[in-house]
Amino acid sequence: MTALLDASSVTVRFGGLTAVDHANLRVDRGQIVGLIGPNGAGKTTFLSAISGFVKYKGDITLDGGSIAGLEPNAIARRGLVRTFQIVQPLSNLTVLENVMVGAYAHLGTLQRKEAEERAMETIEFTGLAEVAGRLAGQLTLAGRKRLEVARALALKPKVLLLDEVIAGLNPAETEKAVGLIGSIRDRGVSVVMVEHVMRAIMSLSDRIIVLHYGRKIAEGSPSDIVNNEEAVRAYLGESHAAS
Repeated sequence: MTALLDASSVTVRFGGLTAVDHANLRVDRGQIVGLIGPNGAGKTTFLSAISGFVKYKGDITLDGGSIAGLEPNAIARRGLVRTFQIVQPLSNLTVLENVMVGAYAHLGTLQRKEAEERAMETIEFTGLAEVAGRLAGQLTLAGRKRLEVARALALKPKVLLLDEVIAGLNPAETEKAVGLIGSIRDRGVSVVMVEHVMRAIMSLSDRIIVLHYGRKIAEGSPSDIVNNEEAVRAYLGESHAAS
């Protein structure tokens, strides 16, 4: 079966530094793939390569077609959309208007009424309906992260790349975020998530990839990863190893 997203031998270099070293990533339809590793392992850079924000060597296909060398907006129109680790909403626009930006971007010539309808549908799905008229700059961190996801979903992605949308949230907010990501997958959107909150990664992921110094050192189910000695030494720590 052809993977929905297939990144093969992706390498990113910044001068003499190899940030991503021949990394591979396969995502099938309806899957959540976790991407973990210590700080500086190359996770965000890998997402940036896949989504067209940094130059790389290697090949990446989406739904059977190559997206190598395409600009980020062209990749997004093909159905691969990302969020960013540092959330930057359009602070002087409302939550609704922020999500409408994503709706407009999806079809280009969308009329305002249709954009509002699509944005409100996404806002309701992501649990932001009560703050739809509030300025985005007034939201809490959890609200801004949820808005980042909503803007991405308004583009109707096939694959959603999430970069630390749970980091920094309290336990109640984390539980809601985990539920939202599961609901996104249930809607048929495949997800790649970079995250340091292990409880979330382990509960959501069908498969996990571990990066270390830009290289993939382990891949498997959550139970495989917690029993992988190299992955444990590199990142997870002994407390996560199976007893």
